[in-house]
Amino acid sequence: MATPEPTPWMSRLFAAFHNAIWRRPRLTVALLVASCVLAALAASRLRFSSDISKVLPADSPSVDAVSEVMKHFAFTGQLFIFFEKSDPAAPDAAAMRLADALGKRLSGAPEIVSAQWKMSPESEAFMADLVSQHGPLLLPDAEMDRFLARLEPAEIREVVQRGRRQLSRPGMGLTDALMKHDPLNLTRDFFLKRLGAGKPEGRVDVSSGYFFNEGRTALLMTVEGKEQPQNVAFSRRIVERVEGALAEARAEVPSAAGWKVTLLGGYPIALQSEASIKGDLKLNMLTSIPPVLIMLLISMRRWSSLAIGAVSLTVGTLWTFGLAGVAFGHLTAVTVGFAGLLAGMGIDITIHMFHRFRHERAAGLSAEAASLATFSGTGPGAFIAMVTTAFSILCLWVSGFRGLREFGTLVGVGVLLIFVSTFAAIPLFTRLERADRPGRDIPRWVLGTCWLLFAVYFAASVQLLSFLGIVIAVSCVVFMTAPGTRATINLIVGRPRLTAALAAAVTVASLAALARPPFGRLVPESDIRNLRSEDDTLLDAQERLRVAYAAGTESILVLVRAGSEDEALEKAALVSEALERIPGATTQSIANFVAPAARQERQARRLAAVDAARVVADLDRALDAEGFDPAAFDGAREWLRGLLAARTPVRPFALRDPFFLSIRNRFLARDDAGTVRSLVWFTPAGSLHTTPERNRAIAGLREAALRACPDAVLSGFPVVMQEIDARIGPDIFWSTLAGGAVSILLAWVLYGSFRWMAISILPAFVGTFWFIGILKLMGMHTNFINLIVFPILAGLATDNGLYLVERFREIRCRSVREAVTSLWPSLTLTSLTTIVGFGSLAFSTNRGMRSLGVAISVGMLCYLFASILILPPILWWLEKPGEEPVHVPESSS
Repeated sequence: MATPEPTPWMSRLFAAFHNAIWRRPRLTVALLVASCVLAALAASRLRFSSDISKVLPADSPSVDAVSEVMKHFAFTGQLFIFFEKSDPAAPDAAAMRLADALGKRLSGAPEIVSAQWKMSPESEAFMADLVSQHGPLLLPDAEMDRFLARLEPAEIREVVQRGRRQLSRPGMGLTDALMKHDPLNLTRDFFLKRLGAGKPEGRVDVSSGYFFNEGRTALLMTVEGKEQPQNVAFSRRIVERVEGALAEARAEVPSAAGWKVTLLGGYPIALQSEASIKGDLKLNMLTSIPPVLIMLLISMRRWSSLAIGAVSLTVGTLWTFGLAGVAFGHLTAVTVGFAGLLAGMGIDITIHMFHRFRHERAAGLSAEAASLATFSGTGPGAFIAMVTTAFSILCLWVSGFRGLREFGTLVGVGVLLIFVSTFAAIPLFTRLERADRPGRDIPRWVLGTCWLLFAVYFAASVQLLSFLGIVIAVSCVVFMTAPGTRATINLIVGRPRLTAALAAAVTVASLAALARPPFGRLVPESDIRNLRSEDDTLLDAQERLRVAYAAGTESILVLVRAGSEDEALEKAALVSEALERIPGATTQSIANFVAPAARQERQARRLAAVDAARVVADLDRALDAEGFDPAAFDGAREWLRGLLAARTPVRPFALRDPFFLSIRNRFLARDDAGTVRSLVWFTPAGSLHTTPERNRAIAGLREAALRACPDAVLSGFPVVMQEIDARIGPDIFWSTLAGGAVSILLAWVLYGSFRWMAISILPAFVGTFWFIGILKLMGMHTNFINLIVFPILAGLATDNGLYLVERFREIRCRSVREAVTSLWPSLTLTSLTTIVGFGSLAFSTNRGMRSLGVAISVGMLCYLFASILILPPILWWLEKPGEEPVHVPESSS
């Protein structure tokens, strides 16, 4: 922000602050070291969270639903072990043996609840007993109608005749065995779905007992962990456990070399997200702080400027990490880039203060007097500038999104912390400057080395950012060298009409770009895959699994609540039946295993009306008519009599079978207050990566679920993403509006004039059109990460205009050249360091964070060029000729 004339009390306050540090340097150093140690301890609490719910608002319905599911249901997270046949000649038996060896090592592991890769004898026995003892009671009404029709004499004869025709064909040994056990095909036609209810979702071939896909090119093992994937430490333990067991299993089964194994699911994704966040954090700091310090050294050419910048940025950033550790305890994909932003904005204080210090030293003041003059003269203005920037960014608290609030807190408060660290560091280093060498430059070889290092940075920027990198590199070379500075100043001041024409041309081009559909706004990002890391190898594997099994790995959960077990079962059954009518999807719920009690009682009454003796007699007559040996069907008769004698409803909470307990805990839960909750898992066969696909699937699911159960609640990651898409835009709009209002209000207070306020913010207004128009021409899409650029720029866009207008007024509107020339070093350098510091995000592996870095770089370039192309012609028009300009010292405010 621009700096008003410092008030006496502020000048005295900053002078007193300076004197306290100047006279007690050891105490100041001790306090800085102690505070850094405490901040480092607090920062050690930081964890890197991939939990998307930590980004959403506290009043988010989808987060509330996820929290409720996690609280009441025993299932935690699933790890999918995906076996793929990489060699067409690889035998199926090798995959089975590898899965057996791996499953044996995982079963009973301390991190694992269960591991399933085939229908175990225990689960098969339980489901067979369930069907034998209660099978007809578990059928829906329509299937019960068909079941009773199957028991009519004519139907019995038709089924037995069909069985005889099948047995007459060659190679029908399996049919023969099934015919002896179940001559009426009741298992295949009515109970097969129940018998296979424990298998994974999708098209699974369980003829061998193992969870092969239908083409037998893939085998799936599901591992259920004891804790959530959001617990990164646990995710690491369980993945390490599985990888270790897999290595041992491969050594045991060398014939399985033709089968590739990939780990999928929440646990690997959590680890990959953590690695991406950590890597991006390190990369952002390495590509922001060093280049910014090199720019500072090139421009100031003083070792002390480098020392002040390095210490102030390091200490202030460490304090901010400590704040994050105390206040939040985690960093997310949204907040991880704050360090690069602090480097770009925080260095501005050092530039302004040291620029003023150099001027005072050049005027003949001693180091102490120059430092004091800097604090009392520029300190208040720098403080106002930092407060304005900080409060503009803190306007992100207008948003309900916790991720945006955390980001705004870290950046806004971090700027103020760097202000404090800078003001503490300046007297410590300026007091070391020798009185006889106030203007000593760094050696030329150091300057050359800095330019060489900066050239390496330029090369990386150009390679990564293409044309944008070239623009940044050229801007730095032009604005940071004496010939470039002279040529640019002569252009923008000496040819105001040409400058105005250039600004008008860019504005027209931007407006033309904005006129392209969608009118006046950017296109939202549709595909969530474009927000993940470039090295994300899991996405391709997830897509292969989806194709192999015609089912995805991302489920949408439907939660229903009830006052009793019977009511919960009834609601779950209604929802499950409604969702099963949606084509191309799989549905799992407790209704796949147990029907509602009222339905079971109804089916029991209908079954009681059946004459079992008559059915068995009709079966015997049909078998005899087809020439079957009656003695071969003794077991079938006994099994049929058991089915027809079923009368007792199954009660899920009364069953104690270990296999069913794991199923029940996944789909059914009862709390201490007596509320019973049931989950229905819905997995579309198609992908949910893009917004249209996700919205279409959720809309169809919500309509069907609410029609069946009006109080049903949707949950799951796709629902969370849909809420982000719906709410992020309005939140960002109001945050940006609040930030812009803060800047405008302070400008009005500063000038006390609507005219000067309007002139100073005009470059920000026009630059916004340039910014959005250029982003549209670049084809950039908005997402919930890069939208943060708008409230950030709302706090920075007005800075250059306010600086120029304030300087022009300070010299009584006599000379535009004087205003531009006196401000040029600090004005351009602060803009460029902000661009380079923010632009470091463009080096991130996370594509969402990279888009934020690109957007901020484009925005700051637009505002820099808008200020130097738009304001000088306006100020030239307002210039008061006829008198010599009032020469004032170069401003550092």
